[in-house]
Amino acid sequence: MKLPGPFRRRIWRVLEAQAGVTLAEVLTAMAVVGIALVGILPIIPVANTAVQTGRQSSTAALLAEQELERARAMPYANLTQVNFQPEGYGAVPGYGPYRRTVTVTNDPGGIINTRLVTVRVFFRPLTSLGGASGNESNVEVSGLVAQR
Repeated sequence: MKLPGPFRRRIWRVLEAQAGVTLAEVLTAMAVVGIALVGILPIIPVANTAVQTGRQSSTAALLAEQELERARAMPYANLTQVNFQPEGYGAVPGYGPYRRTVTVTNDPGGIINTRLVTVRVFFRPLTSLGGASGNESNVEVSGLVAQR
């Protein structure tokens, strides 16, 4: 569809009058964007800490599940507390900043011929500065194993 001649000329006159933006407009836009960025900057370390803590929790859950699966694969007669010694920090192969404990409870709640296996994996969450905090967090996974 073609625009009528007078209307088309009027649009071209308006477009030709717009030569660009002024220096004042550019500086104002930069100031607004700068203020917005300064407002967002404090959030970055907090978000980074949350992401790192989530990653550490996921890794701890994986380590707990692996140990629980190892316990389930054992013959029932060998599923005793003696076969699960606590692993300190640096003792879990490939996962230095984690430690792990396993508790085996015989006949929990009076359920005969069962064992409750509870695995706890501990870690120190990172602070916003990247170092480990003094407080330990942990992930706990439990499973009931019955004699076959």
